[in-house]
Amino acid sequence: MEAFPWWSSRHVELAKEIEEYADEHVHEAVKALWRRKYPLELLDEICKRGWFGALIPEEYGGLGLGATGSCIVAEGLSRLGTIAHVYTTTMFGGTEQIMLFGTREQKERWLPRIARGELKGAIVITEPYFGSDAAGIETVAVREGDEYVITGKKRFITNAGLADLY
Repeated sequence: MEAFPWWSSRHVELAKEIEEYADEHVHEAVKALWRRKYPLELLDEICKRGWFGALIPEEYGGLGLGATGSCIVAEGLSRLGTIAHVYTTTMFGGTEQIMLFGTREQKERWLPRIARGELKGAIVITEPYFGSDAAGIETVAVREGDEYVITGKKRFITNAGLADLY
């Protein structure tokens, strides 16, 4: 992976670490793909290494490497096939939104667990009549007391079955 001038020394170290990991495990990931089995053991190891915390600030248990760090992880993991999809979906399917729009309480509740890889995210946009047009979504959430009741139909949920946050 080529380093860019704006990368910090921590970004460079992260890229090197991920590249070495991918080199070591790429054959294992390819074998899993051909056997139609998800390489959960690789995902577990990636979570233990803390790479799911690249985007997340250090105050919430992350690596604090921002969008650049997250992109470094995504590029490095892309060599391991579906592992990269779980990572990028988690980052774009809720983590960024919690960081930008979440309350302090929500950030304290969710971000440390995402950083540790305990929670994976899903993207739940696609609907039968509107595809992935977020502006056309018909699903609604209506507050009833202390809960929200969600009404609508979804289709093609990315990371469905593996995710903890939708």
